[in-house]
Amino acid sequence: MNTRWFSLRRRLLLLLLGGVSACWVATLVWSYADAHHEIDELFDAQLAQTAQALLAISRRHGEREVEDLEGRQHRYQRKIAFQIWHDDGQLILRSPNAPAAPLTRQEGFSEVDDADGHWRFYTQWDDGHRHQVQVAERHDVRDELIGHIALRLLMPALLGLPLLGAWVWLAT
Repeated sequence: MNTRWFSLRRRLLLLLLGGVSACWVATLVWSYADAHHEIDELFDAQLAQTAQALLAISRRHGEREVEDLEGRQHRYQRKIAFQIWHDDGQLILRSPNAPAAPLTRQEGFSEVDDADGHWRFYTQWDDGHRHQVQVAERHDVRDELIGHIALRLLMPALLGLPLLGAWVWLAT
């Protein structure tokens, strides 16, 4: 049996590197989950704020026919949709990519998977319960940002772990 393999230095090195690596991975997973939660909160707040702004616009401009908003679009604009409905079921205003049917039947926040992807919805009535706004956002907008944050968290860890390993090896 080779006793050199079980040397104190080698065992200490493996224990230290294993423990540090496990802590590093746990920290990365926790940071990713926390960032994911905070991004979802931020985007949900943005959906709610957009709904409130659209309700304010609908009160100011009154009743009109359905309007399709055309024009030059930002690349993320196709991933966001909205509708304004009158309480009698008449569609008043919608974004170019929103269908003529309601985006969702649920009030507040909801999610749905369809042919266009995974969508997050927010629905809100005005105070008089005369106008309802529905805003929707494709979930891949959130996932893209979360992916960028995860990569930025992972890169320093991947670069730092070998440096830490070399330091531990030299120290032992």
